[in-house]
Amino acid sequence: MALAACLLGYGEVGLWLQREAKRPQSWAKLEDNPYKTWIEDYAGERYQTAVKVGIGACGNYAGSRTRQDCYYIIFTLFRAHRSPGCS
Repeated sequence: MALAACLLGYGEVGLWLQREAKRPQSWAKLEDNPYKTWIEDYAGERYQTAVKVGIGACGNYAGSRTRQDCYYIIFTLFRAHRSPGCS
């Protein structure tokens, strides 16, 4: 469950930054931004799918599984759907 905050948080921040960059005269810019790939990865379909699966896993397993089971599930989802350049 500890990684659930990272899984969900990165997804939300990525989406927010992407939306903010599309607004006229926004302070957030994608072009020439050293974090452009990060934003695109975490706002992208692949990672957002992992977020949805993670939310479902938390709901499905939290009541009937141990914390260690939940941790393993979230960790596995995070590793499977993270961007190749992320650690």
